[in-house]
Amino acid sequence: MKKIFIKQSLMGYAIKVAGVVVMVWGVIQGIFTLVMMSQMGGHMNEWGEWQYSSGLSGAALFGFIGIIATHFLYGLLIIGFGEVIDLLQRIYFRLHPEAEQQWVKEQEEKEVVPPNY
Repeated sequence: MKKIFIKQSLMGYAIKVAGVVVMVWGVIQGIFTLVMMSQMGGHMNEWGEWQYSSGLSGAALFGFIGIIATHFLYGLLIIGFGEVIDLLQRIYFRLHPEAEQQWVKEQEEKEVVPPNY
């Protein structure tokens, strides 16, 4: 998993992070939907009065699983797109080694922290 998030290009890394954010948002939205749908249950009693009955129903679980599965699929597709960007960057560096040297030099310059006065 660590190998996936190596920063080879800024755009590829940002896209992969966006994929993870989509997955996390799906879990949050799924939990919220599960809680809301489990509280909506109710039925009429024998006297014609509405009684609330909270609990997990099939619809609540189906909505929860559907939301999480959808967001995980979208997240994986977005992460895969970021991997394609990184693969294209590696191909470019293999074809043009001087571009890779320039990129490494720029990354080293960014990492150098000026001293505090």
